[in-house]
Amino acid sequence: AQVEFSYSATWKPTDVKYINRMSLYAQAALHDQSVDIHWLSIVNSFVLVILLTSFLAIILMRILRKDFARYMEDPEDAGDDEEVGWKRIHGDVFRPPPYLMLFTAMIGSG
Repeated sequence: AQVEFSYSATWKPTDVKYINRMSLYAQAALHDQSVDIHWLSIVNSFVLVILLTSFLAIILMRILRKDFARYMEDPEDAGDDEEVGWKRIHGDVFRPPPYLMLFTAMIGSG
């Protein structure tokens, strides 16, 4: 069973120049979609920035709340508490690691 496909076209004369024939279709197709996509992208970006900023603020406030409370205490009430958190390691930042030359050679060679 073979299926035959056929095609027919009717040619009608027009006064529109050849160079301008597709411009009407191109403008109609692109105009409606581009406006919607443009606004959707702007709103999406704005909401994403707001969400990420709020998440970061919440995390930072939870982490730093204890430090703020400790700084606001009276010095007389504060006992000889050990340093905690970042205060414990702040001096280690500039300390060279053991076997410095081996470490730099391994990092430098990848």
